[in-house]
Amino acid sequence: MVARIIWQLLVLSLCGPLLTGCSFLFVTSAPDKVIPGVQPTCTTSAVAPFVDLGVAAFQGVRTGLAMAADGRDYNGVPISREVDIALGVGLGALFIASAAYGFSKTSECEDAKLAAENMESPAAATPYEQPRPAAPPPKPQGPSCDYDAQCGDSAICEQGRCQESGS
Repeated sequence: MVARIIWQLLVLSLCGPLLTGCSFLFVTSAPDKVIPGVQPTCTTSAVAPFVDLGVAAFQGVRTGLAMAADGRDYNGVPISREVDIALGVGLGALFIASAAYGFSKTSECEDAKLAAENMESPAAATPYEQPRPAAPPPKPQGPSCDYDAQCGDSAICEQGRCQESGS
């Protein structure tokens, strides 16, 4: 009876990857460059990563049962207890990695779609360039002053700056 349950769990765990929405296979990444006004085509649904977590949890439980089982429970089963544990650990790690990849890529996709919505589309932009503000006038040369005596013997104070006198 135990051998039959172990065999059924093993078959289910090996067929599971073929039946799940594995993130490595079904999650589409966001594009590298977001085009203003154009929604990127990528996956925002977290269904596949959650399915991956479910399969990983199943592998954890199944591996725990295999670790708790006695070697005699594997009589009549085509694999040994050690191989069953190794398969459970390997498949569990694969699905945990797939879930992490899926959650990361769906989050990036949501960010890309939000960025595309917030960018101004080229069609909505004004057809002419906005005028640039005028540059401030250049500052006069020389040290600042309030009266001629501050400029010395050969200069005079004009408009707050010392200027060389013409004489």
